[in-house]
Amino acid sequence: MSRAEKRANENEARAAALHWLQLLDTGDYEEAFEFEAQDFRMSRTQSQFVRLMQARRAPFGNALSRNFIGAAHVEKLNPTAERVILIKQPIGWRVIDYRIY
Repeated sequence: MSRAEKRANENEARAAALHWLQLLDTGDYEEAFEFEAQDFRMSRTQSQFVRLMQARRAPFGNALSRNFIGAAHVEKLNPTAERVILIKQPIGWRVIDYRIY
């Protein structure tokens, strides 16, 4: 993969991660669930995902700032961090893992 292709992939992945995180920021957990990779979604139902995000993500409130670190997207919230990992699928970049620390 050329350097230009690598940068294009990184930019696409960053945009996809930021879009997904915006859905979390606005509490649109149902749409965030739909944006996940198919294999990742199969491990739980939409209602399970919504309950998980309401319990784990909502208490942190709004993001104050975000910094793109690299291929794994790390987010700074208050004194916490988020990590979003994406996979490129035929339909575009999709979330495959999310952690909040």
